[in-house]
Amino acid sequence: MGLLPLPAETRHVIVGAAEGPCAILMLGARPEVETLLYPVSEIAAKYGASVAKETVKPDEAYADWPGEFQPVRLPWQPGS
Repeated sequence: MGLLPLPAETRHVIVGAAEGPCAILMLGARPEVETLLYPVSEIAAKYGASVAKETVKPDEAYADWPGEFQPVRLPWQPGS
């Protein structure tokens, strides 16, 4: 088990490297007005984890993923 803190604006993809199951819990807080960039990445594409075309629209970024993408906004405030 480990902790991987990523500063804001850090491009990242998490890829499992073993044969067994893996669970990853990711937490973050984003302001509602922030625009996220989903960039194309050759390295991530090797693992099937890159968008086909750079976009700021989540529906486009997750278009080829199974199921329906639905962002979740939690009503908690940091420090409460």
